[in-house]
Amino acid sequence: MTSELSKIETLSLMGKKLTSLISGCGLLRRMPNIKELNLSNNKIAGFGQLNELKSLHSLVLNGNRIKEINNLNLPVLTNLSLDRNFISKLTGLRGLKKLEDLSLEGNLITVASMQDLGYNLVSLKELSLGSNKITAV
Repeated sequence: MTSELSKIETLSLMGKKLTSLISGCGLLRRMPNIKELNLSNNKIAGFGQLNELKSLHSLVLNGNRIKEINNLNLPVLTNLSLDRNFISKLTGLRGLKKLEDLSLEGNLITVASMQDLGYNLVSLKELSLGSNKITAV
């Protein structure tokens, strides 16, 4: 079955009450070629060992319990959506050099600065920060 799982490129596990991404020999670990992952509307609080998914192009974690972004290092990720979480700072994004579209709508962000975002986001084309409480840019 592992060889069959390695062929999967798109996975959606929306609204499944998941609390973590990868633990032990979890399902995602057996999908090294996954390119699109949607884990919206779960109870996920952290990124776990997400950095192991080196083929990931699109990651959607809307409507979870994430409070901070911890040093994501996904070399080919182009789309990251973290809407409706509990993120208050724009940190931990420096390892996303190919990121083009970043959405952080409906979080707890008060300051949006390029220093916080990380100057390495040279490919960023779209940044969505609507419905935050931004007081300084």
